Amino acid sequence: KERDYRGALDVYLTCFVAKTEDTDFTLHVFLPVMNNLAQCCLQLKMYHKAQQFCTLALEEIHKSSNRQEEQLVAKLYFRRGRAERLSANYQQAKSDFEIAMNLLEKGSMEYQTGQREMQLLQRAENEERRNEKRQERSMQRLFGSNGNEPTPGNGSMKTESVISDSKRREAPSRLYSDCRENARTY
Repeated sequence: KERDYRGALDVYLTCFVAKTEDTDFTLHVFLPVMNNLAQCCLQLKMYHKAQQFCTLALEEIHKSSNRQEEQLVAKLYFRRGRAERLSANYQQAKSDFEIAMNLLEKGSMEYQTGQREMQLLQRAENEERRNEKRQERSMQRLFGSNGNEPTPGNGSMKTESVISDSKRREAPSRLYSDCRENARTY
């Protein structure tokens, strides 16, 4: 396989020209093409587009009340869930993964893929929570625990104890002197 996802995307998009309301066309051409378009978009990191293609296909399925292809429906939910996970829409991703897994036979390869996706989702959610806590701690260190700006004497300005007032006054003139000295040597 060459993995020309952009080229494949172009080919699949041309299938829309021939779209009809025929049930056989929808089931055997339109839905698989939408599924493949979503996969191409995932590979190209076009997550929002992947979500849209899956949603269009799922709407078509619900509109026609054609649920014969549960495996294809499950794939669409998985792909949309993956795009949502990669876009940090974790609640929607979880919902789509759960729907997909309910459509599949437990123990099947597709079901196991769903379990792996749920694990990746859980890791992403945990990482997001850790990052939020780190950011909150950083903001508290920067602005103090009560949200006020740091002021001398409240312990939130770490440089206060490191640099004395006399050294603060000397620092700019020393920096200027060092720069002039370095300029002469060039």
